[in-house]
Amino acid sequence: MLWGILLVSMLLLRLAARDLLALNARRRLVPHLAARWVHFQRGDSSDGERSAWARSLVSLAEDLVAAERGNVEMLVECSPTVHASEEAAKTQGQIDVVLVGRHPGKGTLSVQLVELKQWSSVTRVEAATADLVYVPGIEDPVTHPALQLGEYYELFTGPSGPLNGLHFECGGFTYLHNATDESVRPLLGVDAPTGPYARTYTSDTRARLLKDLQRHFTREEDYSAAEYILHRMNLRNTPLLDAMVKSNGEDMVFTLRGRQKEVADDVLEASELILDAPDREAPVPRPQRAVFLVTGGAGTGKSAIGLQLRADLEAAGRTVKCASGSRAFNAAIKENVGYTASEFRERFAYFSSFVDRPEPPLDVLICDEAHRLRDMSKNWRLPEEKQGTKPQVDELIEASR
Repeated sequence: MLWGILLVSMLLLRLAARDLLALNARRRLVPHLAARWVHFQRGDSSDGERSAWARSLVSLAEDLVAAERGNVEMLVECSPTVHASEEAAKTQGQIDVVLVGRHPGKGTLSVQLVELKQWSSVTRVEAATADLVYVPGIEDPVTHPALQLGEYYELFTGPSGPLNGLHFECGGFTYLHNATDESVRPLLGVDAPTGPYARTYTSDTRARLLKDLQRHFTREEDYSAAEYILHRMNLRNTPLLDAMVKSNGEDMVFTLRGRQKEVADDVLEASELILDAPDREAPVPRPQRAVFLVTGGAGTGKSAIGLQLRADLEAAGRTVKCASGSRAFNAAIKENVGYTASEFRERFAYFSSFVDRPEPPLDVLICDEAHRLRDMSKNWRLPEEKQGTKPQVDELIEASR
């Protein structure tokens, strides 16, 4: 039996660097991270945390893109599920960013643990050691970031860590993008901590950071590397979460893969044959209707396909809604995408919302979690006239063209 403290897994976001910048350009990055922070019962995020997300994360992503390593996956504010001693648990196991890709020379997994600091200067607490420094605006002395990274490194790679026993490169670095070498000299001296996790970069050494990123990571795409690391850490960034980020219409943030894309393309092509042109009213509406069934096991991307189709059809001028029988599903979308209440109501509904057929009917109604369909739409909170009188599946079919 393992004794100690169970550190619970956490992951706010997993995106390639270039996709994180796309999300930020749409002003969705910070709202998404803040909502995920609440989801993990951390309470409301502070102004400092939001500022760090908006500036430090973006600075690191921009540097990865500048180094032609925009493909490297960024695991933001993540911690694994491990059993740890009380002493190890003091680190909380939560690290700002874990960079994941492939090593350009060895072809093995390559992982870098990153501490992002907005500090612009520090002063030494004791002349004999650099372990503690003063930071303007922070009352108590602060531990050298390399020591913090060393604790994370041991937590991740030690005997009980999720990355123990893997054949891969793992290191770490601190990035003080607001500082110069001279303004944080105590962190860089000969008495500073050493180790594979102890590199420190400032704005003065950005060029060296770019070269080191190229040395640690290949520019080739490798989606599976981050998937494997997350699996070992008992973490999961589901296809649904990625699709929710994509569903506001930015094509580079989420890309359907393989069979997922084939299914989505098939539905889009068929819809063009069935629906009238969206830019003009047909003299005689087409009588055809179609129902497409997308089947597959859990985690195969059915919800991702549905949300991708919603975005594509809406961009093409179609009237489209997503409906579900799950309050948790709809709540997750609202929480993670960051829609306002009115934006959410325009795009998402429940199966029971179509007792009265919309006028005019929708071009397309996408139904997720179809196993939650009921015989009839019944809701004890609503008056009799709002209760369904026909099979729920008929209401859904009649709600669209």
